[in-house]
Amino acid sequence: MQLDGDAKDCGFKASVIYPALYYLPGSDGDCVALLASHVDDLRYTYLPEGEEVVAKFLQKFELGSRGR
Repeated sequence: MQLDGDAKDCGFKASVIYPALYYLPGSDGDCVALLASHVDDLRYTYLPEGEEVVAKFLQKFELGSRGR
């Protein structure tokens, strides 16, 4: 699966409980970003420390729209 490989290449870890959920550990080990996928939707949120990694990940995909 492309999304899985791309997320892991960027440093995200897959949830053991819910494989469509990924988290990004920060420098202190706490979560600094979350990604969740469902069919053709991608939801994400991040703290300032995770912003650059999320942006790098999103560049790998052709996105239709970004909501806030």
